[in-house]
Amino acid sequence: MTMEFGTITRDDLPELVRLQIDLIEEIRDETGDDYFLYDTERASEIAEEIASIFDNPRKIIYIARDGDCIAGFIAGEVRSCFFPLSKAGPVGYIAGAYVRPMYRKKGVARRLEEMLVRFFREHGAAYAELGVMSKNRLAKKSWNSLGYATFRELMKKQI
Repeated sequence: MTMEFGTITRDDLPELVRLQIDLIEEIRDETGDDYFLYDTERASEIAEEIASIFDNPRKIIYIARDGDCIAGFIAGEVRSCFFPLSKAGPVGYIAGAYVRPMYRKKGVARRLEEMLVRFFREHGAAYAELGVMSKNRLAKKSWNSLGYATFRELMKKQI
């Protein structure tokens, strides 16, 4: 397997939208949470959100490419710490990551995460944060293996 790693281009948008939808569906299937039911007609909004990185130097998406196929991606941005009085300064926030099942356990996620952490450091962040669904055991195991640990939890209530 000859994998190439780099940042996305505008030409990558359609395939990246498909990967984002695959990620949403995998989370929905893993967690059984109807929070991840979505309107297929609004998929273009994902493309708009992804394209916003081209105009924001504090956002980036790295991809792993195997020939013509995007094997995986990781998206992140540098933002203010959620706790405004913290001395932590800016933090790197991992907005999403996904590796196609056939490319898992081959170091793809680790390499993408290393690239993103380097981007965060270059932009003054001392911490990398992410959100993970509490019932998504696969994701939690993967992030734990990369050195991430739970430090705060979000809760929701259907109203």
